[in-house]
Amino acid sequence: MPFRYGTFVGVTPAGFYYEAFNFCAAEHGGTHLDAPVHFAKGKCTADQIPLGNLTGEAV
Repeated sequence: MPFRYGTFVGVTPAGFYYEAFNFCAAEHGGTHLDAPVHFAKGKCTADQIPLGNLTGEAV
């Protein structure tokens, strides 16, 4: 599914003014974690990954 972005500005069919940004993206976009078991049978699950392995220095 491709990323889609748009805006709506106007009056709804019910007669109310409405303004909003809309976006649609695949569930695997953005910030998330895929545990090794997601790709390899028998590997660790997300709850088995030490939190220290998921942090680092930031700008």
